[in-house]
Amino acid sequence: MVVDANEQNPDRLLCEQEDFEDILEGAALLAAGGGGPKSIAKLMLNQLLKMNTSITLVDPVKGASGNEYVTCVFGFGSPEEILTKKLTSLYTKAPKKAFDLQAKLLIEKERREFDKEICKPAYISAIETGAINTFCALLAAAQTNIALIDADGAGGRSIPQFDMCSYDIAGVSVIPTAFATDLDIPAVSITDGGDIKTTSDLSLAVKNLVRTPKYKKANDTACVSTWTTTVDKFRNCSTSNTISLAREIGETLRLQKAEEASTGSDKGDLYATKVIEVMKKHGWYSELLLTGTFKTIKKCEDGKLLLDFNEATLIDETTGEYALILGLNENICMYKGTTNEVGRVVYKTPMCLGPDKICFLSRDGVTLTAEDIKVGLEVDVIGIQAPDDYVDLPKSIDIWNKVMKKITEVYVKNNNETQELPFEYIPLKKLDNRANRAPC
Repeated sequence: MVVDANEQNPDRLLCEQEDFEDILEGAALLAAGGGGPKSIAKLMLNQLLKMNTSITLVDPVKGASGNEYVTCVFGFGSPEEILTKKLTSLYTKAPKKAFDLQAKLLIEKERREFDKEICKPAYISAIETGAINTFCALLAAAQTNIALIDADGAGGRSIPQFDMCSYDIAGVSVIPTAFATDLDIPAVSITDGGDIKTTSDLSLAVKNLVRTPKYKKANDTACVSTWTTTVDKFRNCSTSNTISLAREIGETLRLQKAEEASTGSDKGDLYATKVIEVMKKHGWYSELLLTGTFKTIKKCEDGKLLLDFNEATLIDETTGEYALILGLNENICMYKGTTNEVGRVVYKTPMCLGPDKICFLSRDGVTLTAEDIKVGLEVDVIGIQAPDDYVDLPKSIDIWNKVMKKITEVYVKNNNETQELPFEYIPLKKLDNRANRAPC
């Protein structure tokens, strides 16, 4: 059951299994191929159900007090390690441990530097929208009994790098930052020494710390609590209502499946349309990029890139044309292929460029991440334009253009191409995609 928001009470109460299952499905779609496997998030969902608790989801504009503090709690680690070890639980203690220490550090910092007494943060936020980190924020809220703010720091998607986070782009400090695991080891501050000043410093410090012998039994996973700011500032560096949007997408897909089951009909072409309708309802531009089948999927490491480089091609079932998707775990950019005079497919026309989302939906209405796709699978590929509040942040598009430049260079090198791919951001709505697309 979701107790819906209204003008008098802008909060929602999440307390039933359907709430969390719907959020998981919607967050996995909005993650644009990234965000981690749904199977891992299901471990976290089961923990929420065992806690038999409710979570207050607060609208950042209508429901949150502007002078209160909000802090971001997120998970860090290797999904492959978690899947290999076949863990049965995840983040049972780490979110609360990280939050509690970070709140203590924040209070001490304000008292020491500004002679100011403050209370611990009143709200928790998600770093991004995706299966694992949406549920990390939900677990943090449940474990601390603190409200979860209905927003994220990634424009309503998952991101491959800390510096793409809107909290960081807007200048929210990473000091203090707390680090914790599920082991019976106290949480620690990783910003006390003064060496951590940027998100690049933070990312490297967390990665190095989680892989030390002390934390070996944590299976390369940890929680981090950082980026604390007032709600007033948070409103200017976050994308609102992303969790409720994920829930509505999941609910819409669930209800469509139930209708098909009750009538015995098969309307696989309706799932993408239903998702696009939800996005339109909430003011997001979205379109069906193609319906097609995966022909090749490659994943490899490259020395220039910190994350795995993904490359996938599909054949459009309507036109027979190829499409290419490149990513760093998350899908980053997509190109239309044309066959040249010697019969080789050449990619040069962008269909969708980050931070706009490239999302996978199976023909039977299941949301898919990069771990779920396979050669021969037929999918709808949905494009969703990034919100203005994210795109308009200073440096946001510069960061994305640099990442797209890197991954297109890797593609050109790996495939012995002679022509560079265009990589500078153009909003989805302005790209010249298929004439028979389903736009909103």
